[in-house]
Amino acid sequence: MAHERDQSEVNVDEYMIALEKTQQIGGHLPDADALGRARRILMGELTAVEVYAELNAKFLQQ
Repeated sequence: MAHERDQSEVNVDEYMIALEKTQQIGGHLPDADALGRARRILMGELTAVEVYAELNAKFLQQ
């Protein structure tokens, strides 16, 4: 049986398309990490605290 996507997955895909296109129009090229993080936020898999922790780990460790 094929995997059926629920409405929330479809909405997340639509938001991701809009997000990426908006960033491109603005002259930004989000990397895979940023897009993955955005998807996990939209899916409810990350809290604001977890997002800031990831960003701090990524950018403050350099």
